[in-house]
Amino acid sequence: YRTARSHLATAMPGLVGIGGSHAQRDLFAQLLLSAQQHSGQWLAVQQDLETRRQGDPDNVALNRSLSSVYQALGLDALAQQALERAQRIAHAG
Repeated sequence: YRTARSHLATAMPGLVGIGGSHAQRDLFAQLLLSAQQHSGQWLAVQQDLETRRQGDPDNVALNRSLSSVYQALGLDALAQQALERAQRIAHAG
């Protein structure tokens, strides 16, 4: 996972230049996120998820994932806030 993370992180900035759809670039971003998670790069995961949440604040799965990441980082209050946000959104929909 560390090797995949390293190669994907290097490739990501150049993806726009080689073309491909937004969905294809997003797939690579999700692969990078997975590699970061599996290699324990929790701060990078948190930053990526927060960036995604800015674009989709009502995404339940995203907020649940943030809760888990905050727990891994030892940020229990933020983990609880993210979990409560996910539950509130899930019950509202």
